[in-house]
Amino acid sequence: MSGKRERVIEAASALFFKQGIAETGMERIAEAASVSKMTLYNYFQNKEGLLRAVIETMMQKAEKDTDRVLAEESDPFNALLRLRNAAEYASISELFVKELLDGYPDIAADLMEFEKGNMVGRIEEIIFRSQQSGMLRKDVSPHVMFMFMMAVKEYMSRPGIWSGMPDAHAAREQVLSLMYKGILSEDYRRTAEEPDAGTS
Repeated sequence: MSGKRERVIEAASALFFKQGIAETGMERIAEAASVSKMTLYNYFQNKEGLLRAVIETMMQKAEKDTDRVLAEESDPFNALLRLRNAAEYASISELFVKELLDGYPDIAADLMEFEKGNMVGRIEEIIFRSQQSGMLRKDVSPHVMFMFMMAVKEYMSRPGIWSGMPDAHAAREQVLSLMYKGILSEDYRRTAEEPDAGTS
């Protein structure tokens, strides 16, 4: 990927994810990427072509990030914790998702197929390995556990959900702590609490 093309995709991603697709014009993207508007059309033909490139780049990065975490972490639960706040998805607004589903169903279908075929299987494999090692509860299937985690994450990403909180970051961490402690096995929780008990 050329540096200029990459710069355009990065600028478009930031704008699309934050303010939605409809409100992001090609002129604004060109300005943010410091390229001419003609350059955008030469590379992507139109806005839909650029949107497709943004989604494809996001999918490739998510896959690479997941593979890197799996290669670096021998502890499957630690891998799960590292992946819980995937940067590629953290900045996506609810408006962007709605406009993608409503206006670009083919691109949205590609993204969902990627998640189903690539990401879900990888995350469920981590959950399964964590169950086999005794870290996570075995009475819940990996798929159900994954869906629960995604539901919590999706809810916490809704606009305004943390308004009025004096420390939204601390509140998010507390909710995540409740969720992850809830899926830990009793034996693992007991083992994790023993050092604290010994020092008190």
